[in-house]
Parts: sequence; C-alpha cells; structure tokens
Amino acid sequence: MVNAQKTLADAQKEKMIADQNVADKTALVNDAKANLDSKKKVLAESNKGVELAQSNLEVANKNLDEQTNVLKTAKSDESSKKGLYDSSKNSLDRLNAKLSELNKDLLAAKNSVSTKENTLSNTKKAYDSVIQKQSSVNTYKQDIVSKKSVIDSYQKDIQSFKEAVSKLDASIKQLENEQASMKARIAEIQKVMDTYDKLCANPNGVLDVVSSDDEIINGLYAKLNSMKEAYNVYLKAVDEFNKAEAINNENKKELDIATENYDKAKAELKKAQDELDAYLKVTGTPGWHKLDNDWYFVDSNGHLVTNKWQGNYYLESDGKMATNKWIGDCYVGSDGLWIENKWIQSGNQWWYRHGDGSYTSNDFETISGQTYYFDASGYMVTGWKQIKSNCYFFNASGAMVKSAWQGNYYLEADGKMATNKWIGNYYVNADGLWQPSGWIQSGSQWWYRHYDGTYTTSDFEVIGNQTYYFDASGYMVTGWKQIKSNWYYFNASGAMVKSAWQGNYYLEADGKMATNKWIGNYYVGSDGVWSTSKWIQSGSQWWYRHYDGTYTTNNFEVIGNQTYYFDASGYMVTGWKQIGSNWYYFNASGAMVKSAWQGNYYLESDGKMATNKWIGNYYVGLDGAWISNYK
Repeated sequence: MVNAQKTLADAQKEKMIADQNVADKTALVNDAKANLDSKKKVLAESNKGVELAQSNLEVANKNLDEQTNVLKTAKSDESSKKGLYDSSKNSLDRLNAKLSELNKDLLAAKNSVSTKENTLSNTKKAYDSVIQKQSSVNTYKQDIVSKKSVIDSYQKDIQSFKEAVSKLDASIKQLENEQASMKARIAEIQKVMDTYDKLCANPNGVLDVVSSDDEIINGLYAKLNSMKEAYNVYLKAVDEFNKAEAINNENKKELDIATENYDKAKAELKKAQDELDAYLKVTGTPGWHKLDNDWYFVDSNGHLVTNKWQGNYYLESDGKMATNKWIGDCYVGSDGLWIENKWIQSGNQWWYRHGDGSYTSNDFETISGQTYYFDASGYMVTGWKQIKSNCYFFNASGAMVKSAWQGNYYLEADGKMATNKWIGNYYVNADGLWQPSGWIQSGSQWWYRHYDGTYTTSDFEVIGNQTYYFDASGYMVTGWKQIKSNWYYFNASGAMVKSAWQGNYYLEADGKMATNKWIGNYYVGSDGVWSTSKWIQSGSQWWYRHYDGTYTTNNFEVIGNQTYYFDASGYMVTGWKQIGSNWYYFNASGAMVKSAWQGNYYLESDGKMATNKWIGNYYVGLDGAWISNYK
C-alpha cells in the first residue's frame, strides 16, 4: 500500500510537470502564431528567404525523422514521451515559421512580377501613342532607339523572372517531394496516435498497467491532446504551403502574360524598323544617309544595311554607323573609321594599338622610321632606360636617340650608351660619363685630373665650392694637416672644415685652427684645445675655470666628489676658514675635511667644526677643542 501511494505521488508529480509543460508549449504555440502574423507583413528579401526556408525545412525534416523514431518507442518508455512531445512541437513550430517565410517570398515575387507587368503595359501604351503620332523619319528613329532599349531591359527582366520562377519551381518540386515524405511520416505518427486513442477508450487496460490510478489516465489524456494540437499546427502549416503553391501558379500565369506582352512589343519594334526601311527605300537612294547626326547605309537594293561592315565602317543592328568602340578585334574611332594602327593616350602615357588590338610590351618597335620601347604594361618609355645590360635614351616623343650626345653621355648608332672609349677627342668612362675635369681613384687615394690632364700638388684647390689640399704627389689630403705654421682639418671627403668644431678644436672661417682666443663662451688655449672645466695655477695659488670662462667666488663648489671653497678673488682656500658662524678645515689640496679629527678638533659630516658635544668618548667644548677628563 505504501509503495502504491508512493507510485501514485510520483505519478501525480509527473502529471503536474506534464501539465506545466503543456501550458508552456501552448504559450509557445501562441507566440509562434503571433510571430507568423508579423512576418507575413515583411516581403523584402524573396530569393534569399526561399533558399533559407528550403535549408531550414531540411533541418525540420531531419528533426521530424528523429522525433518519429522517438514516437515509435513511446509505448515502452513513458519517460521519453515528454521529450518526444517537446522536440516534435519545436520542429513543427520551426516548420510553420519557415513555411510562412516561403509564403512571404512567393508573395514578394508576385508583387515584383506585377510591378514589371504594369511598367511594360505603361510602356506599351506610350509606344502605341508615339507610333500614332510619328510624322517623320526622326520620330521613327527616336521611337526605335527608345523602345529597343526598353524592350532590351524588359527582356532582361523577363529572363530574370524566368530564372526566379524556375528556381521557385525547383523549390516547390522539392517541397512537394518533402511533403509526400512528411505525409508518410505523419501516417506513422497517426498510427501511434490511434493506439493512444484506443488506450484512452479502454481505461481498464491502463489500470492493469499503471496501478489503476485515474489521475494517471487523465495525465495521458492531457499528453495525447497536446500531441494532437501539435499535429493540427502541422496541418495548418501544410495548408499554408498549399496556398503558397497556388500563389506561385498565379505568378507563372502573370509571367506568361508579361512574356506575351514582350513578344507583342518586339513585333511592334520590328514593324517600326520595317517602316524605316521602307521609307529609306522609297525616299532615299543607295549610299550613305545622315539622319539626326547618325549615319546609315542603303544598299543597291534599297535595303538598310545592318550588322555588317561597309568598307571600313560598321553598321550596327539598328543600321546606325558604330563609333568609338570595338567591333570584334577592330576599333572604330569617333568618325566611325577603322584605323589599322594608332597612338592612344591614357592619362599622361601613350601606347600604340595595332590593327588587331594587340600592343608591344617589354620590347622595341620601329614606327615611321623611329625606334620606340614599350614597358611591361605596353606604355611608351621616355628618358633613360636600362634594357638588359645596356642603357638607352628616348626623347620626350619616345624616339630613341642615336649617334648623338645626351648631356655628357654619348648614344651610338644602335642607341646604346658608349662606355670606356674615345668619342672624337672626348673619352667616356665605364659609367658612360665624359667629364672635362674629374676625380680619379688610385687604390685608396684620390686625385683630381683637370681637363688638360694636369693636377694640383702641394697646394689648395677649390672644387665645387669646397676647398681641398693636395700633397706633393697630387693626392687629396684628409684629417689634420699642418700647412706652414697653421693647422687645418679635412673631412673624410677631403673638404676643408670651416667655421665649425672638430672635437675640442675650432676651425675658423679660413679653415685655420683657432688658438688663444674665445669662441663664443668657450676658450681655446695655445694648443687650440678646449677643455670643459680646468684647474689653473696662478703663482702659488689655484683657481678653477669653468668651460665658459667663469669661476666661483666666496662660495663652495663640488668638484670631482670633493667640496672646495673659493675666496673673493676666486682662489682655492686651504687650512682653517670661518664661513659665516661656522669653522671648516680644507686640506693642502683644498678638499674640505669631513667626519674626521683635525688635531683636537672634530669636523662633522657636513664639514662644520663640532662644539659642545660628545664625539664618541670625547667631549669638545664651546671653542671646539677636545677637553680631557671632561665629566
């Protein structure tokens, strides 16, 4: 009895959970319905929606397969029934939503076709009106050009519609196949539901299985009703799908109508073209005719020539002479004439188009007796150009310079720059350069050869606004050099340094090293050297000159980690010195004594003499002297 009560309590608890789940799923169904109504209002992205619906429908089918397998095992596993219901319900909800999106997409396609049909109809009316009013060849011509463009546009639209409808047909066909498969699965599900119906119709059978508890039977009824509701939702989704299929069939009919209208417009265009041909045949004579700035050609039979060459001119499908365009491999210019070879400017560059449209790249080409070179992109080269191991020069027109000087370089008969040879009385070096005077390197040294072969020795020479000095052998000097009584400095390039510091030495405007003088705030001695700061002895006294020539007076100064004091004249103090109210002691080198005894006096860490205090075991009095036996 206790076990039965426990089983009953568990079953009641399970029923409460199932009831709550049913309530939750009912709310989800209501939300899904509301969402379906909302999505029906959105009709923007048809093609993408169809593809997405198809993909999601496949997922829904997979989920439905899984749930079908679960349903087949429902009789033996009561606990799995709830999970089966939840999964089936979610799958059906997703199917319902995706079929709604499919309906939205099909409706959008219908609206698009309808819009294009209206546009085509309006255009046809406009075309009919123009045909009625045409009274001249110009009117015929304008109508033909305008309507041909519109019809071409509609033809493209209709082709797009055909492709879209074809895709929709394929999607519908696939959905039909999937629907058949789903119906088969639903039949299997229906069998399970019939089993549940029989079970509900025979409560006694249930009591034999589940301890004869009415609450459990009620719970099974509730679960069965929930599954039936989910099935009804699926049937509604199938109904929506069938409606979408019907809408698509209507769209196909409308497309057929649009295609028929297009064929009519095309026939009317041909009629207008025939009327133009008839006009030219009756009123014109064979040969060229200019109508409204366009050229046409009538053959000897009085027919308008189209889609063929007439000499070096091409007549297009409407009979108009082509201009500024490619006809196959041939290009016709603004006058309609095909030009076999032609220079063409692209921005600030030029290229040479051959009659077949090709062009030269990375190679020479002789054009009208001149040699040109074209780069990898086919553009004409100007200026200097190295081609393989040789240099060439092409003038501003792109023509190769031959047998002529280009600055200090000579181009030979084949256009190559000459090197290491005499050109008349002039010699060009390995770089191809001729110089009237030039630097020549001999090993690690340099000398300057004048145009007549002479060179400077033991003297200065100004070259290119720089001053150089050449030794007795004529070689350029670098570094420090004493010339007569003066020193000079020449940098690594041999140029004289002027009005600048070289280390601690100063070279003046004429290049001579300065001595015994102030250079701004800096003083250089007799040896020309400037030291940043320096001790200087004057007789028996010493003073410290700073780099700018100043010195300390009546004050302390720390030099080299030592503290010094300089008197009013700037001389270093030694021995005892009262400064203010304090006494200090400076040793023979002038350094202040600190933390040490000087005789019977003690100098503290700041150098001041200690007074009236103990220094270890020693006491110094008011005058700073150590008092023995002080107590």
